[in-house]
Amino acid sequence: MDRILSHIVNIAVLILIDFIVYRSEAKNLIQQYRNTAKLIRTGVCVKGLVTGFVNKEDLDQHPQYASIVEFIDKNGDNRQVTSDLYEYKEPRINSLVDVYYDKEDPAEILIDSGSILLFRFFLLALFVAIWLIINIGMLYEMFN
Repeated sequence: MDRILSHIVNIAVLILIDFIVYRSEAKNLIQQYRNTAKLIRTGVCVKGLVTGFVNKEDLDQHPQYASIVEFIDKNGDNRQVTSDLYEYKEPRINSLVDVYYDKEDPAEILIDSGSILLFRFFLLALFVAIWLIINIGMLYEMFN
């Protein structure tokens, strides 16, 4: 009886931890992926020119770079935006990138150097794989 109660408590704790992890991390990753996919699918796509970059250091003091891109929107307005995605590779000045923006909300902008959707999918898949491995490992330990 004590063993059954112990399993029930362990499973309840695991479910609680999973819920907290989902609310704090997984939900955000899923939403980022969906928003990116929707903007690429339904947004206006124009070519932008990388005119510069900003940089910051990560926790290990390695430099990261975010592109500054200029583009002309469908209304003919010249716009400049800084990417919210930092990369370890310095952007090539004067290179062309795809810029997606929402025609209903022009402030919703995505700079894609060719792999942002794949990158966000990879992050989500990696998170789910690690989450599954941890859960399966914990369940295995509980019942053995």
